Amino acid sequence: MEVDGEKVRVSTGPALAAKMVFGLGLRRAWRVIHLMHSTKELPEVDRGRRQFLRQSGALMAVVPLLGLPTFQKGRFLFLGSDTTEWTKYTDEDFGFSLEYPSGWQMECKEKQPVPPVDDEAILKRLVISAWPALVYLDVWQMKGKSFSDWLTWYKETRLVEQMPITANATIAGQQAAVFLQTHQRDLMLAYLSDGDHVYRLMNWMTNESRDLDSYRHMLDTFMLPGMTTATAAELPLIVKSDANRSSQQMPELRVATCCGYYSQYNPFPCCDDGNCTWWCYFKHGYVPFTGDAGTWWGQVPDHSYWRQSSYPPIGGDMAIACWSGSPGHVAHTNYWSGSGDVSITEMFWCSSCPSSRSIPYTTPTQGWIYDILA
Repeated sequence: MEVDGEKVRVSTGPALAAKMVFGLGLRRAWRVIHLMHSTKELPEVDRGRRQFLRQSGALMAVVPLLGLPTFQKGRFLFLGSDTTEWTKYTDEDFGFSLEYPSGWQMECKEKQPVPPVDDEAILKRLVISAWPALVYLDVWQMKGKSFSDWLTWYKETRLVEQMPITANATIAGQQAAVFLQTHQRDLMLAYLSDGDHVYRLMNWMTNESRDLDSYRHMLDTFMLPGMTTATAAELPLIVKSDANRSSQQMPELRVATCCGYYSQYNPFPCCDDGNCTWWCYFKHGYVPFTGDAGTWWGQVPDHSYWRQSSYPPIGGDMAIACWSGSPGHVAHTNYWSGSGDVSITEMFWCSSCPSSRSIPYTTPTQGWIYDILA
């Protein structure tokens, strides 16, 4: 059932079957249909009531997978996750709160001092994870901008092509912008503002529907300071459908071992024959960037301790060489003396495990990025 104001559309028979096959695939749709038509009954249970509960329960389980809306108070909302154990987190610095699955890990990866050293960079980053699920929660200052102006500024300065510049959703009762960013491993991103700060909840997509359900629950339970009751998130139907489809079609490429090297919490995908982003994350132990290699350069201004340069710093393995393009390329610096060629190691997506070479410092089309704290 789809409800839009006064309009109600109900799909049954072949129309419902078509939606199920499109959203679930033939095999999973057949399993659900089989469940709905199961004739096994328990003794001393009213058959009519049991049939209704069985069929409606099966349909409600299917709705999140189809990307169809449910109806509550005249709005399209996600169904809640079937996870029953939640932990509530309240941030001591900014006062927001949300619920995440019990057993997941919450870790602060970045935090600027007060006052911040860079008021255009992320003030705080929280990482909420449980293999292979991974959610980043970031906070920025708005610096007097309207929400739309901030989105426009961010899209232009961070080179995020797919980012909307106007609100298309509501989270915690506030205007929000939500979209799916396609990469080797897709990202679902939600931005909202309280007038002083912008919050981003970014989900690294997996092929596990429960990971997406948990992320949705975080959006539904996100509360700003002063709120006493959570307000369920209202998200665009097309974004929900795209996210569901991404979850169903996403191959499980996140691996701890790549080309014989081990990196337990590495979020980047890897083929049998390597991946450049996986390699750079492994060599540095952690990098704060997401998505394809070609997007890393634009993300550097988000992180107060990372810098961009036309040449690498002199000395040891502190820099990453960046090439533009989609998906682009990154490589790890071994050493540079300050003159002559730079020694690098690199992988190439699905075509090369680690190899070494020396290149002129002018070779990377974007330049070099590095962590000043390394």
